Amino acid sequence: MSEINWETKESAEWYNQNCTHQFRKGEVLIDMLHIQEGDTILDLGCGTGQQALNVTDKIGSSGRLICVDPSSERIEIAKSKFEKRSENIRFFVGQAEDLSYISDNSINHAYFCSSFHWVDDKQKALQEVMRVLKPGGTLGMTTPDKDIPGGMRPILDAVLKKYGISDVQNTRRLLKKVTSEELQVLLHNAGFKDITIDQIVIPKEENTPGDFMNRFAKGGRLERILKDVPDDVKEDVKQDILKELQSNEKMQLNHEHHVSLFTIAAKPQK
Repeated sequence: MSEINWETKESAEWYNQNCTHQFRKGEVLIDMLHIQEGDTILDLGCGTGQQALNVTDKIGSSGRLICVDPSSERIEIAKSKFEKRSENIRFFVGQAEDLSYISDNSINHAYFCSSFHWVDDKQKALQEVMRVLKPGGTLGMTTPDKDIPGGMRPILDAVLKKYGISDVQNTRRLLKKVTSEELQVLLHNAGFKDITIDQIVIPKEENTPGDFMNRFAKGGRLERILKDVPDDVKEDVKQDILKELQSNEKMQLNHEHHVSLFTIAAKPQK
């Protein structure tokens, strides 16, 4: 099973401390799945295990939870949260495209909580999910809508271009968002039925561009992204990013920027 090569212990811990928004979206998704005590659940892109804690409360001691993430650093943090109740939970470092360690027709519910946009081969991943789900089992997903404008990357690119800097810490370029229509086709081609895809707003906590910049800088995240920027212009770059955030209508932290696609789809009974 493959592992991402850009994660560090520090960035994993930063995510653990700053994934509230993803967790809140996941809470809504988990409620939509109607998970029951005793169910077997697959968490694809479990991160540091925040949503897993929520799910284990729902499945009880008779249920099972399988958590998968490509970051070994995040998996280690997730494991530490379950030291006293690890009997019914298993962790794997790996990708959604390869679930060969999971038996056919063994999962009641699977979900991607803010992780599907990181999956490279989405069709293969969905086919694997289809294989492991029980007949009638469901897949849930929250993922950014590619049709919705916004995001930090265009702003970072524009500012860095001004200083003649390019190709800086490009992990964000690995994002592979989908539109609602593209997602519908992917799910249909994988054999899913009863597909519902809704645009839902879960507002973030930041109220101003300054609030957003402070959170973005917290834990050294902005420093890591700008680590290759020369020191003599780094502070100027940060100030220009803030100015762009303040003037860019697409990044005024409005509701439109926070729209996600919430998806539920079922494996046919036969």
